Amino acid sequence: MITGMGSHVLGLGLQPLEGFAMRILYVAIALCLLVTCVGSTHAQNSQMGIFSLNYSLPVSDTEKYISNDSWLGASFEGRFFPKSERLSLGADFGWNEFYNTTSEGIDFGSGSTGGTVSGKQYRHLNAFPMLATCQYYFGQKNAARPYLGLGIGTYYIRQFTDIGLYTVKADGWHFGLSPEFGVVIPTSAGYGMQAVVSLRYHYPVKAGDYISGSQSFSYWALGVGVSWERW
Repeated sequence: MITGMGSHVLGLGLQPLEGFAMRILYVAIALCLLVTCVGSTHAQNSQMGIFSLNYSLPVSDTEKYISNDSWLGASFEGRFFPKSERLSLGADFGWNEFYNTTSEGIDFGSGSTGGTVSGKQYRHLNAFPMLATCQYYFGQKNAARPYLGLGIGTYYIRQFTDIGLYTVKADGWHFGLSPEFGVVIPTSAGYGMQAVVSLRYHYPVKAGDYISGSQSFSYWALGVGVSWERW
């Protein structure tokens, strides 16, 4: 979609989070809270909620479109422990934003309307992962516990490019995977509060009809957050 009079707010992500995408974020948070509540019902109060802020590095098609790293991102995850403290199941919902200003040429694909356009551009990408997750924990409770995890689900991605007076918009849904390595670290704060550090590779499968055609938009996300846990 191409519209006139392109406008943006650097680094705040206000334009891409309007309307439908903002509603997705609200619904995702509500569903994650529901997962936590369901976990407490079926796992005899064995559940964990995690809120993290993310530092992200673009790779693959994401890096080709926007090469900048990003400090704009957050995730909320609910986990419950159905059988033991070694294995958890849950759901993760997040948001990661990339943006930059560039004068590099951008490829609009092939065909009668394709070609490469040069000139000053503002590029913006928002990714909303919505994943079912599982984790396996090592070590003992009440000590630092490394874990391995995997998320499977869907990604909603919105792409905005301002070129002069025009804005080119595209969005799409992707099936995706997200392997994860993390550590849960006990604290003395009480109320089951713990620190959580995690590294995830987000891999949305190539799909959609974006500016340069079908894209994957993969990225790494380093999350630092807090968890609250009940057993």
